[in-house]
Amino acid sequence: MPTSSLYDRLVALPAPDPGIDASVPPEIIAFNVSVTRRLRSWKKSTLADMAGISLSTLERIERGEKVQPEALDRIGAAFGFEPGYYTAARRPLMPEELAEPENNPYPHIVIVKVSPLDNQAKLRSLAGCDLVVHAPLGGDPEPSSLVSGLFELIEVLAFRLAAGPLLKSSSLGGLRELYRLIFSHLEDMRREGLGVVFGVELDTSSGPPRRVGIVGIAHRDADPAVRARKVLIVDRRHFSGADDQGSQAS
Repeated sequence: MPTSSLYDRLVALPAPDPGIDASVPPEIIAFNVSVTRRLRSWKKSTLADMAGISLSTLERIERGEKVQPEALDRIGAAFGFEPGYYTAARRPLMPEELAEPENNPYPHIVIVKVSPLDNQAKLRSLAGCDLVVHAPLGGDPEPSSLVSGLFELIEVLAFRLAAGPLLKSSSLGGLRELYRLIFSHLEDMRREGLGVVFGVELDTSSGPPRRVGIVGIAHRDADPAVRARKVLIVDRRHFSGADDQGSQAS
């Protein structure tokens, strides 16, 4: 099940009954396991080996499917959580409690809405950001000339848009040619099996507000639904200390 479907299911979960102990929904477990694993930079196979479960069982967990409680307890133990972290019934926290910093297990996590990078308006929006970063995706491709080339082209576009009329007589070529070059590059990435999505996050964590462009890239073999993603889960610390446009976070 693609990440976007899990997100939709999370949004659709009914509000918990206050004061009543309940088991944790599999969708919330899926989100927690996936985020915790990625924050530790563990591959799925790494977590499965550490927990002593099959890779297929872990994949079912991260899709929000029900599995045997023993498998969830093994996952919790691999993360170093207390027994019953995923399986014990507990009183759900109310919205006002969740807003308290001590109850937020992921203070650096933001959920960014994304869509395919497939038209000029989106390119302009991305190039107009104060910072552009490469957000980690499950199955991220190894660094390549195609990946680095995209960020270089976005940086050139940002410069051209900012310079505007000053470059009318430049030998760098017109914007139309630059857009054509970028779309040709994106097509080369598509032919190599790479999907590209992007979103924009307003970051206020380290000074004046700034627009951060988030670019996710994954190979379709590892993430078949990459272009259908609606959200990316991003660790804000990947860009909190970056200053230059075109910087990438891994």
